Amino acid sequence: MSNSIEIQWEILRAIPRHPKRITSGELTDSLERAGYEITKRSVERHLNGLSLKFPIVADDREKPFGWSWARDAESMTFPGMDLQTSLAFVAAEAFLRPLLPKSTLSYLAPHFRMARATLDREPGTFGRWKDKVRSLPRGFQLMAPAVDPAVEQAIYEALLKNRALDLLYQGRNDPEPKQLSLVHPLSLVYREPLIYLVCTMWDYREPRQILLHRVKTAHVLERECETLPDFDLDRYINAGEFGFRIGPTIHLEANFEAEAAAHLAETPISEDQKLTALADGRVLVEASVPHTEELNWWLRGFGDLVEVISPALVQDSRPSLGSNTDAG
Repeated sequence: MSNSIEIQWEILRAIPRHPKRITSGELTDSLERAGYEITKRSVERHLNGLSLKFPIVADDREKPFGWSWARDAESMTFPGMDLQTSLAFVAAEAFLRPLLPKSTLSYLAPHFRMARATLDREPGTFGRWKDKVRSLPRGFQLMAPAVDPAVEQAIYEALLKNRALDLLYQGRNDPEPKQLSLVHPLSLVYREPLIYLVCTMWDYREPRQILLHRVKTAHVLERECETLPDFDLDRYINAGEFGFRIGPTIHLEANFEAEAAAHLAETPISEDQKLTALADGRVLVEASVPHTEELNWWLRGFGDLVEVISPALVQDSRPSLGSNTDAG
């Protein structure tokens, strides 16, 4: 009896979620590798019996028949999902949704549902926690642009499989979409509310950024993606590339009115930031920062409350059509 329970447990663990499938023959081989002496006919009897108790289904569209957990089957874990894990899954669902491929999210959906159900049944603190905590971005927020699901799926697939892409892309200043052949995806960056693909094109080795919502069609190629051996995503971001870089890192010196500089004592703009109180009541801010258009926008936002001493910042330096970014 115990051996039968062990076999059934192994079978349930080996069955994938729809649309993936596993045949009774493949299950038999898996059980034999695990040390069980069992026949294919015996496995089929176990499957038929288990299908009466669990949401596992046989796909009879092609032979040999394949078995899978139903697409909407609730996730089953032993022991069940505890409160701390449930809380983590509920939080993860909110933050991970824009970052993961749709196929991965579909596999996680049962875990998310189980997590919500576990917390809904809990009358205490953990059950109410999800209603008491929110994460809000700073500043005025724009709604996320629509991304074609087929495009998104193709780009995520290319990243996962390390494959090149052909894209039909319409830049901000393009009257008509343009064909981008042989795009080599390097990474995705979610910068609320936009999703950027960092990539190279053709034989060029300079990374550039394109926005997913401007991709009209995407086709995954059989050709392997050509990566950049020295490319590091964190280093790329920290260099200010997503702030629309104008030039190299600069040593900023600027006089801030006291009220404008107050928040910098708590949230500095660089690790080497230095604040010096001046005789006229203003604050001298010194910091090494990437020279980006975003830095210019930030400084201009203070108006007369900030006087830039050095360097002389470019007043109109939007990225050109030949730039490595198509942002905005």
